[in-house]
Amino acid sequence: MAYIVMVKNGPNLKHLIRKCKSRRFSIKTTLQIGIQMIERLESLHHYGYLHLDLKPDNILLSSGDRSS
Repeated sequence: MAYIVMVKNGPNLKHLIRKCKSRRFSIKTTLQIGIQMIERLESLHHYGYLHLDLKPDNILLSSGDRSS
């Protein structure tokens, strides 16, 4: 059995939803996050890994700054 441990790069989805005044994302934001999640999960599955605990607390978003 193999595991991946990742560094926490940013706030999680649950935290960001709570910061929104309406407690909702726009349809555009929702679709963008959804498409990116599917692409990342497909990558993990391609290498034989499964994510067994998908929930807003475990979905991290980065600031987009990839200089480090």
